[in-house]
Amino acid sequence: MAHKSLYSIFYFWSFLFSLQSIANTFFYNDINSPYYITSNLVFSESDTVIFEAGATLIVSPGVDIRLKGLAYFNGGQNNPISFLPLDSALGWGRLYFDNFGIQSKHYYLRNVLIVDGLIDSHYAFMHISHLEMKNDQDLLWDDNFIYIRKGWAEVDSSRLVGINDGEGIQFLGASFARVSYCHFLGTPDAIELINVDQGELLNNSFRNISDDAIDLNHSNNTIIKNNFISNVSDRGMEIGSENFGSSINILIEHNIIENCNVGIIFKEGSEGTVLNNTLHNNNIAISCLELVGGAGGSSVSVENTIFSNSQTQDLQKDLISNIDVSYSLSNSGILSGSNNLFDEPLFVDESIQDFSLDPYSACINNGNPYREKDLDCTISDIGALYYHQEGQCETIDFSGVKVFPTLFSQKAEIVYELKKEGNVVLAIFNDGGQEVATLVDAIQEKGIHKITLKKQRSSGVYFVSLSFDNKVFGAKAIQLKN
Repeated sequence: MAHKSLYSIFYFWSFLFSLQSIANTFFYNDINSPYYITSNLVFSESDTVIFEAGATLIVSPGVDIRLKGLAYFNGGQNNPISFLPLDSALGWGRLYFDNFGIQSKHYYLRNVLIVDGLIDSHYAFMHISHLEMKNDQDLLWDDNFIYIRKGWAEVDSSRLVGINDGEGIQFLGASFARVSYCHFLGTPDAIELINVDQGELLNNSFRNISDDAIDLNHSNNTIIKNNFISNVSDRGMEIGSENFGSSINILIEHNIIENCNVGIIFKEGSEGTVLNNTLHNNNIAISCLELVGGAGGSSVSVENTIFSNSQTQDLQKDLISNIDVSYSLSNSGILSGSNNLFDEPLFVDESIQDFSLDPYSACINNGNPYREKDLDCTISDIGALYYHQEGQCETIDFSGVKVFPTLFSQKAEIVYELKKEGNVVLAIFNDGGQEVATLVDAIQEKGIHKITLKKQRSSGVYFVSLSFDNKVFGAKAIQLKN
């Protein structure tokens, strides 16, 4: 049924319960808005709550809304569901999603606006998209805009704006974490993963942050790709432990990181790969340290990466940590390692944060030739953004190599389609360009071919190379260690 006003209903229920508990199915809609929530509102496990497009809930200071049953948030692009404070100076409490001990309950939040309130979920499966959160409150350091405890969550196409109080999205013990196409402004520790074994942080932007942008603590098997990080007072990316343990098997790929105290730091025994990134105008570009005594040194492999205008130094490490750099470029000094360049990167216009490569850049075609080719079919460029050269791709006789799944799977399926019969050589190469296995070496007929890899290999980045009639193409695969 539709509520005309929850305010009068609360008086009736207050005679029966000290904390309002409402049963059955409830609708919040545009027609009967706004709804005034003046005291804690709890929906039980047997309740279903439906928030329709345009519904507006105005919530009193300190008041929480707790959902234990089913809930649906069906906002519209132009008429979102809104949770607003009654008093903008004090804000309100939290929107709780309680799913204790149950691993099958999913919540979908689409087109929702939350002003001066927070989200807290426990053991729930959260699907969040097109969420906008604004918070001007004086939050505590451990108050999170979105707090995902246990369970599983994906946050997509959302925007979090704060005043550099509290923290952004924190995942604690989640089985999987994905944040993609989100924007963070003034949100310290904008994305933090603690004790998370699989994560994907893709295509996000981070600006004007007073602490770290991305923080991993004892979180393994994570891809951090295609992010833009600018003006961060501490670390653009912190890969470490914070007393929880090291972070292992981290791939940092195609990110732009500028104007940070430290662009990327690996600490307390953490390990990973930094591939095709652009680090510009950071105090220290990449740091690799133990920091906490007894935690162990860290290790990072850096490749196809631009170091531009580092204020103090490109690389920082202690005696028990290791940084291997190859096929990279610096304009500050000569990088130790193989096939590195000392030159200007020649960006199109760094003053407006356009880090595309100028046609005369030394970065073009000077990346590792064993790596996957750029989309223009040329040797990979150095840096996060490649320079597209027209007319370089030949007409090919197969649809391309695909690897499913591409992220840290126990097995992988390699699929390719031949447009005609021909000689196929399908091989796997390791991170150093060494062939570790030949899967196919034969003449194959026209059609779709599938190869399943069941044997697990050691952790790291691997490349699937397919040669068809002496033309070589490739796709990337990442596998978890045994």
